[in-house]
Formats: sequence, C-alpha cells, structure tokens
Amino acid sequence: MTQKNQSTLNATRTRRLGQAAFVGAWEALPDYVPSRVARGVIKTALVGGGVATAVALGRGEDTPVEKPKEIDLSATQTRVALAVGFALLVAMPVLNHKIRVWAAGWLRRCGINRPHTVLGVAAAVVVFAALESEADVA
Repeated sequence: MTQKNQSTLNATRTRRLGQAAFVGAWEALPDYVPSRVARGVIKTALVGGGVATAVALGRGEDTPVEKPKEIDLSATQTRVALAVGFALLVAMPVLNHKIRVWAAGWLRRCGINRPHTVLGVAAAVVVFAALESEADVA
C-alpha cells in the first residue's frame, strides 16, 4: 500500500468544500455579473485569493515527498512531447469555452434561467467528490 502525497490544502473536509465552492462560484459568475470587465476583476480576485490560500497552507511538513523516477527522453521524444503539450495548451481553453457555451445554451433552451449556476453546482459536486475520493480516511 502506497501512501498518498497530499497537500494540507486537502487535509480537512472544510478545505475540500472550500475548493469545490471556489469552482462553483467561478462557473456561476456569468449568471450574476453581466459585465465581462467586472467578471474579469472578480475572477482575478478569486485567483489571487486561491493562490494566497494555497501558499499559506502549503505542503505539510509531515507530507511524504516521493522522489520522481528519472525519465530518459531522446531529443525527438522531447520535441514531440513539447509539441503535444503546446497544442493541448492552446486547444483546451478553446474547447472548454465551446463546451460551456453549448451546455449553457442547451440548459437555457430547456427552460433553466441560470444555466451557469447549474453548471457551477455540477462542477462543484464533481470537484468535491474527486477530492473526497482522494482524501486519506483514517
């Protein structure tokens, strides 16, 4: 049995709920703040708060750190990995945006007045469930 490498950010259920709430608020924001500029300011503040929280909590001193295994990559493998990584870096935000726009439109056509809130709740539930499944249960 291997011990999980877990940051103190996930140490308590309250912290895991906080992370899920962060994701839910992020996704639901367009339903409550119509201005793109205002949403940008709020999202910047959310990111700043999230980063500050992560830095403040950091990694627990008693958290085991596994030594990474060495990876032997040739120059060709490295170039391919970088190209694939860059393509994903460019494609994923675009794909994410298109999926969210489609999902919000579909929910709106189904008669839901605040589709981003529904998406936010769904995202928060998924994040919380994922964090709970990884939590060390003693």
